[in-house]
Amino acid sequence: MSDNPTDPELSKAGSRVQNNPTNLENRFLLGECLFQRGRHKEAIAELQKARMHPRRRQAALTLLSQAFAAIGDQKSSEDARRTLEEDSDEDDDSGSSPKPAPLTPKGPKNAPAMNNLPENEAK
Repeated sequence: MSDNPTDPELSKAGSRVQNNPTNLENRFLLGECLFQRGRHKEAIAELQKARMHPRRRQAALTLLSQAFAAIGDQKSSEDARRTLEEDSDEDDDSGSSPKPAPLTPKGPKNAPAMNNLPENEAK
């Protein structure tokens, strides 16, 4: 991909990937940028890498499906869509979403919890 000085957003996204090629977030943002500009083949190359990013996987697969369709590759478009559906099914089968880690009070490790103190000491 060549830099396009008339498109600063695309240039910036491309530079980020060049400077840190293993950063999947940067790959996703470049793929998204390329897709928005109709550069579907280039977008596909970036989005295929970006789909390994845990938080961007669904968005990358969605864009991949659309980019493959735009270049007339219906089989790959269907494959990406099917993978997206399978991922969604796996999330549904897991029961509930992961529970957040419990909040821990700040302060010394051996300090008594405020709710365990007699009322006159807790104030």
